[in-house]
Amino acid sequence: MITAKPDRVTLTDRILEEKNRCPDAQLKDYYKLAFQALFGPGHFIKDRRTATRFLEQELNNMAPIEDLTLVDLSFHEVGLSFKDNYSQITGNYCRVSLSVIDKKIISFEDYLDAFIVSANRSFSAYSKEKWIALWSSIDRFIQDTMKHSPAESSHLMAKIDQNSPISRHSNTYRKKYHPHYRIIHKPLLEL
Repeated sequence: MITAKPDRVTLTDRILEEKNRCPDAQLKDYYKLAFQALFGPGHFIKDRRTATRFLEQELNNMAPIEDLTLVDLSFHEVGLSFKDNYSQITGNYCRVSLSVIDKKIISFEDYLDAFIVSANRSFSAYSKEKWIALWSSIDRFIQDTMKHSPAESSHLMAKIDQNSPISRHSNTYRKKYHPHYRIIHKPLLEL
């Protein structure tokens, strides 16, 4: 078992937290978590008008939710050994539930602004090849600790190789956990 130093949360710790929070999560859902933790929301934004429209549509169509308002994705190190030096990779993002708008904890405009600023701040210093190498190691960790099948891994890796976006959670995850959130850069939140 991989453990973090008491003050050093790892990406693998975040994956295990997701397993505890959402025991029926699928490999695709862990991929989404790792991708979001590393890269933030930059891949979501085309322009402010589109971001506004999608956020309004989701808010208008979602059932009332009582989920966690914030899931911390930040980490200090990956928590696995790699051929390349990945020990300096860090992420500083959170999943912030749309329920914070619904419950009037944050205004629609403030939430949207934080999401857009987060998207503009997110960047990838990692090539596709480095991301695939990193994901392959995370995938092996997940297979070893959570017993996902090699067939699931092969299917997901084929989508990654083809540059097919993994934009949605698995059907199981969506039906059971009703995820409605955006990725926001943690320093933008007043916690």
